[in-house]
Amino acid sequence: MKKTITGVQSFCKEKGFVFPNSILYGGNGLAGVWDYGHLGVELKNNIKSSWWSHFIYMNENVIGIDASILSKKQVWDASGHTQNFTDVLVKCEKCNGSFRADHLIEDVLKIQTDGMSAEKINELIKEKKITCPGCKGAFGEAKPFNLLFETNVGPIESDESKAILRPETAQLIFSNFKLVQNSSRKKLPFGIAQIGKAYRNEISPRNFLFRSREFEQMEIEFFVDPKDEACELKDISEMLKEKVLVWTEDMQKKELEEKAYSFDELIKKKIIKERWLAYWIWQYIVWFKKIGIKNENLRIRQHLTEELSHYSSQTFDIEYRFPFGFKEIVGIADRGQFDLTQHQKFSGQNQEILNNKEEKVIPHCIEPSSGLDRIFLSLLFENADTFKDDKGADYTIMHFEKSLSPVKAAVLPLVNKLKTEAKEVYTQILDLGINVQYDTSGSIGRRYARQDEIGTPFCITVDYESRDDKCVTLRDRDTKKQERIKIKDICRVLKERLYNKTHK
Repeated sequence: MKKTITGVQSFCKEKGFVFPNSILYGGNGLAGVWDYGHLGVELKNNIKSSWWSHFIYMNENVIGIDASILSKKQVWDASGHTQNFTDVLVKCEKCNGSFRADHLIEDVLKIQTDGMSAEKINELIKEKKITCPGCKGAFGEAKPFNLLFETNVGPIESDESKAILRPETAQLIFSNFKLVQNSSRKKLPFGIAQIGKAYRNEISPRNFLFRSREFEQMEIEFFVDPKDEACELKDISEMLKEKVLVWTEDMQKKELEEKAYSFDELIKKKIIKERWLAYWIWQYIVWFKKIGIKNENLRIRQHLTEELSHYSSQTFDIEYRFPFGFKEIVGIADRGQFDLTQHQKFSGQNQEILNNKEEKVIPHCIEPSSGLDRIFLSLLFENADTFKDDKGADYTIMHFEKSLSPVKAAVLPLVNKLKTEAKEVYTQILDLGINVQYDTSGSIGRRYARQDEIGTPFCITVDYESRDDKCVTLRDRDTKKQERIKIKDICRVLKERLYNKTHK
């Protein structure tokens, strides 16, 4: 697999990770929409399971919901999305091609364009004489373009029937806030988490899964009262010592390179103003280590003041080092009281709850939000190892962390005469409840190679000796070590090595 965006896209299509949507009907399919194949859905589900375990099950003060994709337009009026959820659009006056203006300028001038206004974009297009990359035609005036997908519910179209396909999962957490808090009896500080699809009518989707029109988010809205001592985050030594690569607002404006800081330094220098903001950034760094993303490929970027969302007082992105540069995979924002206050105002329903002093408050919110598809993409780049084999051909191994691997083990009879014995081993392993493949096609070397390509941690070969010694050969993907294991012990050994647990 070539470590380029086209290389990974081709690999995903060929191996069954991701397909272009509607490709059956010609062209390149429906732009910005992707279908996950038999391996992709397994990897994606494993990422979600790991995230849910780390952020919800291991945090007693975080609980989950699963809200609907459709919601009333009033939800998005309150949040500001119907007014502010825009990107800047430019159209070619010759070929009528549409482009996201900030990305166009970034590509042509190789400058940072985060937060750039339509006025500044128009100025740069004229000053630098930027033309359409397709036909070299002139551009018209740059204008804001709203990204919301709107539809009507029911047979009669009216203002009341208008609904929005959610552009983020967050607002459904806010609109359900009182219901969740009342039913769960959670006290501040606490969080509400959700994994789910979101929809944005992107002007120009690009870079495969990185920027698409349908995608999946993993979000937490974490509620605190800054005036309540019970909500103060106590020092966590492991967090304070952790070092991360940081690109502050000051560094960006002075065109300086990023620098390593400990979280202790980030808090003391007030680069990160809210300690809970620092905590959730750290939690993502910890989780990324768990799933096999190295610190050296991550960077924390502070949002410039002019690019901050209308609701945020401070935002940091965790960026991954893609072949096309450092790009956001997680955003952590201090949303303050904006969302709950807005929903209280627009709905007329009180959103106050009691703090730990029995005072009525509208909590402040810290939001860690991640893009599942972007993390999926980063894991493909992070784990792919392609080299030349003994015959000079490309050989790829996907070194996924074992619990994330789409297929956990493959059972391979050395020859077809051993199918009966191999099927018995395969059936035995199914009892573990893991995704295991049974493969008889091709030489044993070719079958090992196929499993290496999709990241299968263990191959189990049944050979002629298995009939006599009641053992199989267990091959490790990463070390290539092969060892004989008793058939009666294979489930225990697999479980121990996959999850560090004993199988009973």
